[in-house]
Amino acid sequence: MTAEIQNRVVPTSEFLRYHFNEEEKKDLAQGMAQSVIKARDLEEEKKAITSQFASQINEANAKANSAAQKLESGFEMRMIDCEEIWDFKTKTIATTRLDTGEEIKERTMNNRECQQDMWEEKESKEDATGGQE
Repeated sequence: MTAEIQNRVVPTSEFLRYHFNEEEKKDLAQGMAQSVIKARDLEEEKKAITSQFASQINEANAKANSAAQKLESGFEMRMIDCEEIWDFKTKTIATTRLDTGEEIKERTMNNRECQQDMWEEKESKEDATGGQE
């Protein structure tokens, strides 16, 4: 008697094409839409952050350039408290810095400024009225 040869079944896997069903396609479409929206949102956030950093960099550069210019020139223009000394004998007005005592300019009085009596009269009126006319 001859023995009958039996077929053997062996489980295995192969890398093959798979066609999605409608439910799987729907899930893929929803995932793709969410990913597209997330990528767009991240791009917008990146642009905003880049713009913010660019602004901060520009501000820092402006401060550095200003400091470099001041350092190079050794000065900057500022409002400095001064006083004018009206000398009616020499008919001059001298302007002096209060911080250094340096006389920065001197000029001749004009005709109106030369009238000492007018200024003294005005000052005594201001003293009497507390500076209000």
